[in-house]
Amino acid sequence: MKEPISFPDAKIETLFKVEPPLEELKNGFGYKGVILRNIEEDTLQCHICGVWRKGLSTHIVKAHKILTEDYKKEFGLPLSFPLVSKSTSAKHSKRASSEKSLENLRKYRNPTKASHSRPRWKMKYFRNNHAFHNMKGACKEQIERRFLIVADIVGKEPSIKDLDKYDKSLHGIIRRRYKTINKFRKKFGYCIRKKAKIFSDDELIAFLRKEYTKTNELPRANTYRKGSPNTETIKNHFGSWRRALVIAGLI
Repeated sequence: MKEPISFPDAKIETLFKVEPPLEELKNGFGYKGVILRNIEEDTLQCHICGVWRKGLSTHIVKAHKILTEDYKKEFGLPLSFPLVSKSTSAKHSKRASSEKSLENLRKYRNPTKASHSRPRWKMKYFRNNHAFHNMKGACKEQIERRFLIVADIVGKEPSIKDLDKYDKSLHGIIRRRYKTINKFRKKFGYCIRKKAKIFSDDELIAFLRKEYTKTNELPRANTYRKGSPNTETIKNHFGSWRRALVIAGLI
C-alpha cells in the first residue's frame, strides 16, 4: 500500500499528484519535482526564496532574474505545467474556451501545420523529468525503495528472476535507465554479482578426464556439488552424469 503524502501544516498540499518518497531540497524550499500549494489562500511556494504567490512566473523573473523554463529544469518540474494557482488556471481556461477565443483560433490556425505531437527535445526532457518519474514511481528514491521491498520479500538482494516475479516493471525501469542490474547495483552501492563462466562441451570433457587422471577413479557426481564447473553444469550440457562420462571416454 502506498503511503499518503503528509505535511506538518494541514493547509499545505501538492499542486499535482505525487508519490512518496520525496527528495527534499538542500538549498531551497520544498521538494524536487513538486509544487506546494496553500489550500486556504490558493498560493504556490517559490523553491528559491520560499515566498507564496498566486503565480510564480512573474516573481521568478523579477525577483530571481531567471527564466521560467530554467526554473522548471532546475527543480525538476514539467515544462508544460503552468506555475499558477488553481483559481488563476481556471480563469485562464475559462477565457481560452470562450466563443471569442475559439473564433480567433479558427480564424488564425493553419490546419496544414497543426500537430498534436510534442517536439523531440521536449519529449526527451519530459521523459527525463523528475516529476514525471515520481508520478510513475520511478524516481531515484522510489526505485531504490522498490528494490529493497523485493529484497525484504526474498530475504536477500534480488536477482533478475526475483524482480521479474515480484516487481517486473521495476526490472524494466532498471534495464532502461541503467542498462544492466549490475550497473544499478554499482550506482547504489550493492554487491555486484560476477557472471558465471560459460563452459564449452570440450572444456567439460577435459575437466572430467583431468579429474580421472588425478584420482585414477571415475569422477562421482556428488563430489562436484559446489565449485565451477559443478555437477548441474555438466548434467545440463550432456543430459546426465553417466552420459557425460561416456562421451568423455571414461566408461
